[in-house]
Amino acid sequence: MKQVTNPLVCKFGGTVFPGRNYSKEFSDAANCVLNQQERGYTPIGVVSAPKGITDMLLGMWEEKHGPVSTFVYWDVANLREKCHKMSEGHDDLCQKLEGESRKLEELLIDRREKDKALLIGENISGICLSAAITRRGHESVYLDGYEAGVVVNPSKVPQEEKSITNIRKKLNRHLDTESKTIPIIGGYGGKCSKTRRHKLMGRNSTDVTGALVAAATGATKYEIIKKVSGIYRVEPEFGNYGTIPSMHYDEAIELGWRGVRVVHPSAVRVAKKYNIPIHVKNLEGAPGTLISNKTSTTKKRPVAAISASHFYMLTVLDEIMDVKGIGTGYLSQISGILSNHKIDIFNNFSSSFSISVIISPSERVINGEPVEQILERSLRKYGRKPERIEGKTVGGINIVGKGIKGRRGTLAEVSGALAKNGVNVVAGTLSDEARSPNMVFCVDKKLLKRSVSALCKKLFS
Repeated sequence: MKQVTNPLVCKFGGTVFPGRNYSKEFSDAANCVLNQQERGYTPIGVVSAPKGITDMLLGMWEEKHGPVSTFVYWDVANLREKCHKMSEGHDDLCQKLEGESRKLEELLIDRREKDKALLIGENISGICLSAAITRRGHESVYLDGYEAGVVVNPSKVPQEEKSITNIRKKLNRHLDTESKTIPIIGGYGGKCSKTRRHKLMGRNSTDVTGALVAAATGATKYEIIKKVSGIYRVEPEFGNYGTIPSMHYDEAIELGWRGVRVVHPSAVRVAKKYNIPIHVKNLEGAPGTLISNKTSTTKKRPVAAISASHFYMLTVLDEIMDVKGIGTGYLSQISGILSNHKIDIFNNFSSSFSISVIISPSERVINGEPVEQILERSLRKYGRKPERIEGKTVGGINIVGKGIKGRRGTLAEVSGALAKNGVNVVAGTLSDEARSPNMVFCVDKKLLKRSVSALCKKLFS
């Protein structure tokens, strides 16, 4: 790639374009990009679909090809109406957006083109942002993820090295110091490595596109721009404890894995590998959160953040678990069964006669069958005869911070704060040797809010 001066990636989340005033929203995003150019950076934009558009497209697809009971009925006329508001009387923009509407009509006919149809939302954002930049007298070009060189395997996972190499080659002619063309790239998808068709990477994956672009261009910084003012110490529903000024890559990955979706954990992994700082911010000028190889935690304030949500606890009881040679491999069999059904395990706890695993509540029923029945039937194929398999919803709390590592008394402080507030811990673990030390607790689902409030007062006040 040609030598580029201070490349910087600006990724705009869908909430930046909520649709209250599309003209102003895309104008503000364009100003953000151009302000970075004035500061001496070479900006590259990456966009998600405007808020609600992907759900609209999915509704259209399901109405045409599948069950529609959970979707609002939409048609292409609804999309055209939104596109008309976005074009705001600009004929050239209106023609481009009308082209996307016509393309959608064609794609909806072909069952093989579902992913390409669902990527129309990113195209709309990219075309609008590129047009807003052009109206300000700057060259800009829009490329969807496929055109930009992102390669995705059939399991919706981007092929990192190949994608980075492709993106570098594709952007080479646009990132010329003389032309100063500003590329805008659509997130969420790329080219399938097997079918060569458009392939989605999964919801909320535009962060990953941005990270791949940042790695390909050697970006000095990766900005993720959302409506939120940064990464919260705890979700606002549990109290106002502010945002985290800075955190380590590993802390952000741990939070993302546990369900805090401010930044996709795969995007953080790519940024960490290439040592690219991520700045999570909004357009209103809040300081935001800087994710890098440094943590803001200390021995006095060891915790960066707390994530809390409801999970589903599966418990298998069998007295032979601790019998040497007979109980061996029980946990790995449980893990394998759940993995075969594409169910992630967030944590596991065990005793001499029980094993409990924590999964998402959305996976308690698979293809109409309770996961308990699936697990019991599959274990019997291994010759296991569990006495009982039971499941229940629990409150899950994850406490993350580099400052926990090697610090004495943290577990006692946390347990004491919960006990003082009448909260009994159902299960818990402390991982002190992990890259991102953390403590995980499961509590009665009805006591989740009380538990989090008690911990925040103890750790952040």
